[in-house]
Amino acid sequence: VQEYMRLLFREQSWGELAEDETFAHLEHLRRRGELTADTDADGLLRYGPAR
Repeated sequence: VQEYMRLLFREQSWGELAEDETFAHLEHLRRRGELTADTDADGLLRYGPAR
């Protein structure tokens, strides 16, 4: 989520609110079938394009 947040928001806007907004948007896209979400070996949730 932080990686996407840094792409979407200016640095001055980075923080918890921007992370929450980014997560909500990524989850919305996942539920629509436009993204996938998998847990990596470190237990982190990774989003990617739907196949």
